[in-house]
Amino acid sequence: MPTLIRVFICLFFSLSAVHPDNAFGQNDPSMRLDAPPVENTGLNFNDLKSLLKSAKSATVLVFQPGQMGLKVLDSLAVQGQEELSRKTWKRLKKAMLRKSGYDFSMYKNCLFHPAAGLRLRTKTGRSDVLMDFTCDTWYLYDEKAGFRQFEADDMHDIVLEQIHVLFPETQTRLKLRHQ
Repeated sequence: MPTLIRVFICLFFSLSAVHPDNAFGQNDPSMRLDAPPVENTGLNFNDLKSLLKSAKSATVLVFQPGQMGLKVLDSLAVQGQEELSRKTWKRLKKAMLRKSGYDFSMYKNCLFHPAAGLRLRTKTGRSDVLMDFTCDTWYLYDEKAGFRQFEADDMHDIVLEQIHVLFPETQTRLKLRHQ
């Protein structure tokens, strides 16, 4: 009997490491068949601050529901997009520059469901921030560094309030935490 249990346990763990929708590997981007590699190192608040300050303009995008996995912004089905006015971008940027809103030290193991994105344009190019409001995991993407994850629990309502103003139909799908 102990041998049978050992065989079952070994089989279970070997299958869970291979299959992309398993209980252990579903949230690990390196095990996702459709996900590009994720770098979880090298991003800190100063990097994000520098990017936000250098961004001259931003576009908010809301994605169609039901999409899963980490993909570049251009490959996601967009439900709506809106270029932010200078005044709105300045206000949102100021709110997003609060250091206490992020955690760069941990990798959050959560199945990524992109709900919205922010395309930032700078003098040197563009960067995208992909946002999942279910587990408040965000990814910063640029062509040089690829995907870098950070946790943004305290930014949840700040960003969603702006999205709700631009896209009122998202209020039923994307819920504020403190209403």
